[in-house]
Formats: sequence, structure tokens, C-alpha cells
Amino acid sequence: MDSERTLTITEQLAIIGPMEVRVSQRPVDPLTYQLGASVTIARHWDLLIEAGTNFDDAKMLVLSASYRF
Repeated sequence: MDSERTLTITEQLAIIGPMEVRVSQRPVDPLTYQLGASVTIARHWDLLIEAGTNFDDAKMLVLSASYRF
């Protein structure tokens, strides 16, 4: 994932005036491994699970149940 970005925050300080802070963000390890599955358990019901990590600074878990009418 290429998710590098720079945040710019401007605060108005009483004595100093406007103060600008820039923060650069990027993942420590940009490669994330994911594994998932989807299964239909009945005519109207589907289940989904997805998990991922880069074994460093990113973790995710997605659980979903869907009803189709």
C-alpha cells in the first residue's frame, strides 16, 4: 500500500500568532499480507472474514454477515 501523506495543521496561538506543524506519515513496512474467505451458509445468508498484517505496524480484521432478500 502506498499510503504516504503529509498533514499540515495550523493553530492560532494567543501570543505567537499562527503556528504551522507538518507531519509526514508512512507505514514502517508498506507490504501487508491478507487472507480471506466468503461462504454462503443458506439461500439468503453470506459470511465473510478477512485478516491481514505486515507483522510490524498494521493489523486488520473484517467480519461481515450479509442477508440477501
